[in-house]
Amino acid sequence: FILSAHYRSPIDFSDQNLAEAQSGLKRFYEALEAAEIATDGTEKKVQRTDEGAKVEKKFREAMDDDFNTALAIAHLFDGVRTMNRLIATKKFKKKPELIAQVEDLHATILQLGEVIGLYRSQPTTWLEKVKLVGLAQLEITQGEIEELIKQRLQARKEKDFSRGDEIRNDLEAQGILLLDTREGTSWRLK
Repeated sequence: FILSAHYRSPIDFSDQNLAEAQSGLKRFYEALEAAEIATDGTEKKVQRTDEGAKVEKKFREAMDDDFNTALAIAHLFDGVRTMNRLIATKKFKKKPELIAQVEDLHATILQLGEVIGLYRSQPTTWLEKVKLVGLAQLEITQGEIEELIKQRLQARKEKDFSRGDEIRNDLEAQGILLLDTREGTSWRLK
């Protein structure tokens, strides 16, 4: 939150600004986790790529510009967008050059974020904690969500797509988003 404003500028402290800062941090952690999952099973040998070098150069320029952390964070978000775009590429796992770019961006974003005090936890651990805190505010438990996901998968196996959509829509109305991947269905809070 504090890093999103220049140190010489007044900070507009509000619940909305705090929520936006947490949402931004969540996007970072989700992207870092997605990169770890996407590159899981690949040989880990991070090599410097143009994408990682570009993010680092812009980050350093922002920090050299009177410690402009807000701009530096914006450049980290640019790296996250690029990383997410690369991961979404068709047949990503079969393209070593894309894997190398994602691994480099992942390492670069982690390293530069740590410079300004971000990423004190493992992405999966942090996201799980946020999920549990958010669930405490909703009227549904993790067990109930998992059971509804099982029911939805069963409905889809039986080609009862209207029931599957109904479960998805009911969960979404309660603030739960379902994420379908090749590995299965997971969920997160809106």
